Amino acid sequence: GAALVLVTGGRDTFTSITSENNTASAFLYDPATSDIVWQDDRALYTARSEHVHVLMHNGNVLIFGGWNDGTLSPPNANFEIFDPVSRQSTPGSDELAVGSLGAGWADLGADGVLLCGGSRPGSNDNSEVIADCSRVDLQGNVQPAPSLPQPVSHLAMAPLPDGGVIAMGGVIDEHADNSEIPATAKAWRWDGQNNWTVVFDMNEARAHHRAIPLANGQVMV
Repeated sequence: GAALVLVTGGRDTFTSITSENNTASAFLYDPATSDIVWQDDRALYTARSEHVHVLMHNGNVLIFGGWNDGTLSPPNANFEIFDPVSRQSTPGSDELAVGSLGAGWADLGADGVLLCGGSRPGSNDNSEVIADCSRVDLQGNVQPAPSLPQPVSHLAMAPLPDGGVIAMGGVIDEHADNSEIPATAKAWRWDGQNNWTVVFDMNEARAHHRAIPLANGQVMV
């Protein structure tokens, strides 16, 4: 049948992050008919907002990170996997090494999903930007992965045709009391094995952006 769109979590008031405002709901939307074909207000294992979900190679959806209450303490990047066939979500057996907010991700096909960077709460109301990476395989197991060359959050990542991954942009220093946080133009390439290398600078520094792999092997940012 026609492809459906999965929508998960969120909160009803953007400026208020509380456990009451965050939702564990999910629904499936049919863009061909504009109908919601399924909805469950308690579909997720954890209520979340500002999280990420990734369609995996086996059709399941990896959901990770985000806020779950009103403190400056979002969860570590715990995750769950939603099965669109059973319409059930299963919590991950382990936490990811990446930050709960602003982590980048790339679909590795049969090898699962690679997640890197992000931020987590630090001291003095500042957010700690990290370089760690994790890989979640199709069975939901967390595997170690080589860290980025430097800490970065709110980056964008995309798989490459040769099996590598490109990571681009983001912020390398994130303070809760600083409204002007410069982005970076750096780009790094993972060789699919053990090494990240700096490959180029983008024409413009970016953060909170997306990297979309195209059919011709190029990546649109």
